[in-house]
Amino acid sequence: MKYNGIPTSCETFTYGEVEDYTVNLEAGGGGDTQAPTAPTSLAASNITNTIVDLSWAASTDNVGVTGYEIFQNSSSIGTTSGTSNVVTGLTANTSYSFYVQAFDAAGNDSGASNTVNVTTTGGGSGPGEIAGYYFEKRFDGWSDGRGDCARTFSTSRSYEGDYSIRLRDNSNSSNTVSPVLDLSGNTQITFEFHSYAHSMEDGEDFFIEFYNGSSYQVIGNYARGTDFNNKEFFTDTIVLDSGSYSFNANNRFRIRCDASGNNDRMYFDQIIVSGDNVSSVAAPNASAVA
Repeated sequence: MKYNGIPTSCETFTYGEVEDYTVNLEAGGGGDTQAPTAPTSLAASNITNTIVDLSWAASTDNVGVTGYEIFQNSSSIGTTSGTSNVVTGLTANTSYSFYVQAFDAAGNDSGASNTVNVTTTGGGSGPGEIAGYYFEKRFDGWSDGRGDCARTFSTSRSYEGDYSIRLRDNSNSSNTVSPVLDLSGNTQITFEFHSYAHSMEDGEDFFIEFYNGSSYQVIGNYARGTDFNNKEFFTDTIVLDSGSYSFNANNRFRIRCDASGNNDRMYFDQIIVSGDNVSSVAAPNASAVA
C-alpha cells in the first residue's frame, strides 16, 4: 500500500494494493466581476417643500441587478430594489442634486446615472404649493386608520400613478388625517383633491374637514348623485380665507367617508395644499389628531 505517493503515469499493483493521493484545492478566480450598466433617464417629479419623487430606467447585469443606491449631494442616502424612490425630509426652497448607481450581489457597482438638480418649493413670500400628496410609496404622512382606511393599488381608480387612499363604510376608521401643516402667515389656502367613487349609493357622501388647532370644521360635503357619480373621477378645489379660518402651526385636513357598507368606496389621490405665502412647511413626524 502506498500512502501519499507521487502519482505516476503507469504503475503495476498486486492484488489488494491501494494507491492513495492527497489533492490540494486552492481558491481561484471565476467569480462575478462584471458591474451592472449605469442607470439612465433619472428624473424628478412631484416636488414639494420636503419631498421629491425620483425614477429611472433599469440597469442590466450579466447575473442580475440586486438594487440601486441613491445619492443626494454626492452622499448616499439609502438603497432600493426598484426603479423609483420618494426622498423625504428635505428643506423648503433648497437646491439638491441626485444620482443613482446600480449594484449586484457580488458587490459590483455601476457607474453613476445622470444627475438631476432639484429646488424644493416654499421658503419665500408669495403664492405656491405648500404640500402635495400622491401616495405612490406610502401614506405620505396621512394617517393609516386600517380597517376601513387603506392605501390601495388600482390604476383605474387612482387619479395619477398606481396608488390612492381608499375609504369605505362609516366607522371610526373611515377617515384619514393629513400631517400637521404650518399655515401661519397665509391669508388664503386652497385644498385640491381628486376622487373616484365605487358602488356608492345615491345620497351617500364624504366630507373634507379642516382642523383649526382645536376642532374640526367641515369645509366640503359631497353626495353621490348630486356632486359625483360612480366610476368617474371627481375633482374639486376648496378655498379657505383667514377671515373665516384660523391658519396656525397646528393645522390639518381630514377626509371622512359616510357610506353604509364595505362595498361603498371612495378613492382619494393627488391632494395639493397651496397658499398665498408658501413659507410654511409641513411639520415632520407629527401624530394624527383623531
